[in-house]
Amino acid sequence: MSKGFKIKRYNSRIYQKNRSKSYSPLAVAGTIALLAGLFVVGWFVYPPIYDLLTGQPAVSQSSSSQPQPSSQPEEVPSGSKPEEQTPAVNSALKAVYAPFALVKDSAKLEAMLQQASAAGYNALLFDVKDDTGKVLYNTENATAQDSAAVTQNPIDLKALTETLKKHKIQPVARLHTFKDHIMPKKNTEAAVHYQGQEMLWLDNFADKGGKPWLNPYSTQAQNYNIELAKECVDAGVAMVIADGVQFPNATGMNLATFGDTQGKTWDQALNDFVAKMDDAVTSKGARFAVAAPVSAVMESEGPKHLGKPYAYESTIAVNSMPSVWGAGNQAAGITNPVQNPYDTVLNSLRTAQSKTKQKLLPFVQAYTDKKIPEKNNKEYTKDDIAAQLKALDELKIDGHILYNPEGSYMF
Repeated sequence: MSKGFKIKRYNSRIYQKNRSKSYSPLAVAGTIALLAGLFVVGWFVYPPIYDLLTGQPAVSQSSSSQPQPSSQPEEVPSGSKPEEQTPAVNSALKAVYAPFALVKDSAKLEAMLQQASAAGYNALLFDVKDDTGKVLYNTENATAQDSAAVTQNPIDLKALTETLKKHKIQPVARLHTFKDHIMPKKNTEAAVHYQGQEMLWLDNFADKGGKPWLNPYSTQAQNYNIELAKECVDAGVAMVIADGVQFPNATGMNLATFGDTQGKTWDQALNDFVAKMDDAVTSKGARFAVAAPVSAVMESEGPKHLGKPYAYESTIAVNSMPSVWGAGNQAAGITNPVQNPYDTVLNSLRTAQSKTKQKLLPFVQAYTDKKIPEKNNKEYTKDDIAAQLKALDELKIDGHILYNPEGSYMF
């Protein structure tokens, strides 16, 4: 950069008093006017001359205090980053499941999120209420607290959702609904009763560990689950999956009573609840799905306690894992379904698609189910996972949930 010019002042006679001469007031006034004129001319002439000689614009006093427009993007201050966005709520959801213990271990969770993200997964499924009725997050719901349903050292749900968003991972909460053995003990009016009495119906003899259930007909039982779901969405959850949407399936059901059913069948009661919960969740901007085994979606007349999931007007988080067929040698037209993951998933989901118009979100088996007898079982590897994903691709199903109950994956 060239230097600006300096004005050098010499000992000119105009700055000295001349004791031998005197000036008239008129002359003094003329001199002052001349100097003022020269100053004004210099003020306007100086900038272009300065620009011409230096190649740089002179900064005027009137503009020096204002920021200058720039063609360059504004720099981000050191140490700060633009806010990262999670995947769009309507994007194809590819989730992995993490059990409670893993979610609570920050180091293991961090490692899992990095691996899952690198493998192309954009969502994490975790439980907020398990299939015993235990609430696993720091809920402020009074019913859950009064029922002593909140687990010790629960998940800080808001902190968890913020952590997931930093990894561009969508939080997906699984909430078990009527398969709840804790809340009905304190709130007996929301429970299934024994032969219309005050006594609660149990799913086995008391001395054999029989447990009460929430009554799907009960408005209180329905609202309890819906309020928990809404609270999860308020804490940042992007999708809620309702599981355990069913009536009890145990011996002694002939002794169970459900109070005022308003003339609704089991199917209608479950269907109405799903619609109500779907509306509550989606009206808050989140997604909703209801979990069901693939067999219940495939069959027009499936197990009564599960209702008719194929008739739901909601996304179905369908358990199409080969192990869902149990130890049976024949399922979905396939012999030994666990040993034939591709054919089993392809055939069962193809039939399910023919029964429902709703979007299917399948669970993909990513573990070896030790409950299956050895003669019908196999060790599941990455190839078996890939076989299931191939079946989904052929059926044009663009989302899934990779599932291992231990949260250990072969990415």
